[in-house]
Amino acid sequence: MLFPKNPRKEKKVPRTWGKNVQNWHRFAIQKGELARIPDNQALSDGLVNAMVRFVVFDFEKHSDKKVYVFDSLIYSKWLKSSSSGPERTKMFADIDFKSYDYIIGVVNTENHWVIWGTREFSSLLSNDGNANVFLLDSLNREDASTTEELKKFIVGCCQARYSVKVDTSQINVHKPEVVRQSDLINCGFYIIINISPWLWETVKVEKCWSDPKNFSFVKEFIIDHDDLRHRWMTFMAAIGDILNNKQPESPPSIPWACKTPWEGLFDVYTDNRGDFDSSRIVLRASTSSEVGDNSEDVDDHGQMPKQATSGGFLSRSHTSPSSNNPTKRCQISASSDNNHHEVLADR
Repeated sequence: MLFPKNPRKEKKVPRTWGKNVQNWHRFAIQKGELARIPDNQALSDGLVNAMVRFVVFDFEKHSDKKVYVFDSLIYSKWLKSSSSGPERTKMFADIDFKSYDYIIGVVNTENHWVIWGTREFSSLLSNDGNANVFLLDSLNREDASTTEELKKFIVGCCQARYSVKVDTSQINVHKPEVVRQSDLINCGFYIIINISPWLWETVKVEKCWSDPKNFSFVKEFIIDHDDLRHRWMTFMAAIGDILNNKQPESPPSIPWACKTPWEGLFDVYTDNRGDFDSSRIVLRASTSSEVGDNSEDVDDHGQMPKQATSGGFLSRSHTSPSSNNPTKRCQISASSDNNHHEVLADR
């Protein structure tokens, strides 16, 4: 069933999002950014960060692993900070990085998108020289300044949270051979294409990175950027229709970069509170153990009432590759929130 037979009535007063909702992935896309996809323009921070969040959301739902994502805007804010030492990274003091299996960071350097990841945060704190950080660049540029700034950023996070001074010489930043972009504008899609296999097949991919002869495995695992762009065009067009209270031409299908069979269920609605910027769309995704036609929403107090939300609706059944049980539900909603950058670190 793609859409329910009896569409839910739109509420006159849209629900708002509570501040105390736990374990939500939060990211933002401005309406003007959506036009970049069909116009074949370079992707903005909002679009790239959203795609990374989608990939991470999918991965966490199908595994017992946890991933922490540094938003590109957070990293840019750190680079531009006039503070020095722990003051620059004090925003991360409450985040227990050791509780995450993967740490990922999105970086825009000289109008080019790269992404880094590590799964050895404990080794970073040990200063034993065994901590490996992978910096994935689809242009494979030699950029020593980005590497050094990344090391300083990681050192700052360790010091802010654990009061441990990490020696930058003990951090091994690797720039492995990854899928190369064929033009100068699609680097935003390529960070998704290159980070996805590492999450899903970490050991195999890291082995391929250390031995380029095995690189064919990675190429077989991913889709090409034209396919990914098309998926996002279709997805965002459907979301736009729903936000404008129109029936989309085709049901929204979440645009995963990996060749995974997952299909989700989600709701989209608009929260037009007067004290927020209505020109911004904030997509927020959460997990729920229930799958079915009745969705849950978040009220002003951060509670999850049983009454369904208004807006578009997609329900499809799916069985996880590793289990016969239905997967957790994906719920995506659109609202306006000027403070989204402040809550990106909340999980």
